[in-house]
Amino acid sequence: MKSFICFLVFVFASSFAFAALPQKDDVAAYLQEISVTIKAGSAQGSGTLLVVHVDGKPVTFCWTAAHVVASLRSQKEVVTADGQTRKAITFSDPEIVQEEIEDGSRVGERKMLAKVLLYSDKEDLAILRVRKKGFARTSVVFSNLKVAPKVGSELFHCGSPGGQEVGANSVTPGIVAQVGRIFPERFGDFDQVTCAAMGGSSGGGVYLRDGHYIGMLTLGITGADSFHYIVPIRRMRNWAEKQHVLWAIGEGKTPTEDELSKIPVEDPGARFSAEKTTTPVPPPPALPSPPTPPKSAVDKLNWAIIKK
Repeated sequence: MKSFICFLVFVFASSFAFAALPQKDDVAAYLQEISVTIKAGSAQGSGTLLVVHVDGKPVTFCWTAAHVVASLRSQKEVVTADGQTRKAITFSDPEIVQEEIEDGSRVGERKMLAKVLLYSDKEDLAILRVRKKGFARTSVVFSNLKVAPKVGSELFHCGSPGGQEVGANSVTPGIVAQVGRIFPERFGDFDQVTCAAMGGSSGGGVYLRDGHYIGMLTLGITGADSFHYIVPIRRMRNWAEKQHVLWAIGEGKTPTEDELSKIPVEDPGARFSAEKTTTPVPPPPALPSPPTPPKSAVDKLNWAIIKK
């Protein structure tokens, strides 16, 4: 089973959906409320919900890993007003599934379609827009850390290891094991965490113990359930700034519907070129792996996008 995780975000600036972090004893329940399973064809991942006021109305967005929804990508030819033919990238709608829990028991689920608003296979980041108006009742709160958290900082991860049926809304503890990992075959830097995860966890959020979101879990080692890497919030912020969507991490001015409609779905820096692909476009390689460490027990393990 392919592994992915989805995560939604909560905005704390006054111009965004107003909310506060929960009390210490309620953090796990809060993380479960902002976490969802993403279903994209035969693939499942995780996501985190973000609520933003657009033209005065609450709209639900979701952060997830790009590889979770990659199989939904395709391209088609369109004719412009001046009669020119060009390639247009489109995505089928993934499903957002939220578990409903009352008094410690599962009582049902809410399932909605979402639009892929912005996608970058290079960064392995995607932002979805839930089509149901007013879907989320709670939103993620992003950390405003401009630097990496200290090694040893205690963390939570919330995602769907094994997919919805096996592990939806599972909360696992861990720590920051290392920061600023660089892999020649992967773009950007990663922070290493020890939170347990497996296939289905990709795209899920990683949080400080007070509930602040500090990154998205996307990469791990096959066979190791507590040796994973996150795209840190500082890198997510840099990408959001380049794409003019700082509102997606709780900063800057909230967007209007007109501004949202003008966002190009694919990051111009994507590895796949619209001129060189076919319809449908295959997902990224299953093992876009960094090199294995030399001469150790880890040599026997496969580096992979969290896939088991």
